[in-house]
Amino acid sequence: MAQPQVDKGFEAASEARIAPPVEALRAVGRSHASLVLVGRDGRIELMNRASLVALGFAPSDDLRGLAVVSLWTFPERLSAQSAIHRARRGETVTVSLDLSPLGSDGMAEASFSPCGDGLILIRIGVPA
Repeated sequence: MAQPQVDKGFEAASEARIAPPVEALRAVGRSHASLVLVGRDGRIELMNRASLVALGFAPSDDLRGLAVVSLWTFPERLSAQSAIHRARRGETVTVSLDLSPLGSDGMAEASFSPCGDGLILIRIGVPA
């Protein structure tokens, strides 16, 4: 009688519930685009160097664990919260967010996309 096969995809999915997939973290970290990976709890799992610099932080700053909506003031915070909720339902949502509280000038387009297992990927298009 054949032994039952262990579903490797299930094992990987179970591990991903504990922490973001290593592949996702590596991809965000290597990207030249301004990317933020947000966990199921709404907190920053990873901000890559491009996003830190674009938003006025030092490349060495570590914002992991910070609620991502705290990056913006009240009106933008509501827009970001709404975008996160919609992304959790499978939508990709783009909103304009004011960067001036972060030390950058003007508005930026932020795209909130589902990234699997409850993770949200935010791509911030910062004006040049």
